[in-house]
Amino acid sequence: FSEGKWNYRDSYTGYFCAPGQEIARFRETLVWVMAYDGGMHEQFWENINYAKYIFGHLKKALLEIPLDKPFRGPKMFVDGDLTYQCEAKGDIKRFELSEWITDDNGEIFEPFRQNCIGGLIVSK
Repeated sequence: FSEGKWNYRDSYTGYFCAPGQEIARFRETLVWVMAYDGGMHEQFWENINYAKYIFGHLKKALLEIPLDKPFRGPKMFVDGDLTYQCEAKGDIKRFELSEWITDDNGEIFEPFRQNCIGGLIVSK
C-alpha cells in the first residue's frame, strides 16, 4: 500500500501458520515495524475451508482498529459464533500483544492465536 509519502508492506510466509512482518516507511525511511507469529491450531491445519472462515473473521476484526491502539484489532469483536480478542500492552511507539479467536459453535474452543511485537524505528 502506498499513499503520498507513506508506504506500508505486510509480508508473511505460509498459510495455516504464517509468521510475518509489517513495515511502514515515510519518504523511503523505515519508521515502524511489527512482527507476528502464530496462526491456526494444529488440529485445523488440513481444514482449508475452516481456516478461510477464521481468517475472514480476523480481517473483519482488523478493520475495527481502535484509535488509542492503532496497530491491531479491538479488545473484542463478535460476529456470529466467532469472537476476536486482543490484549495489548504499550502504545504505537513500543508494544506487545496477543490476539485470538474463539468459536462458540456449541462448544467454546480457540482455533487461532497469534503474538505480535513492534514499535517505532529510530535511525541514526
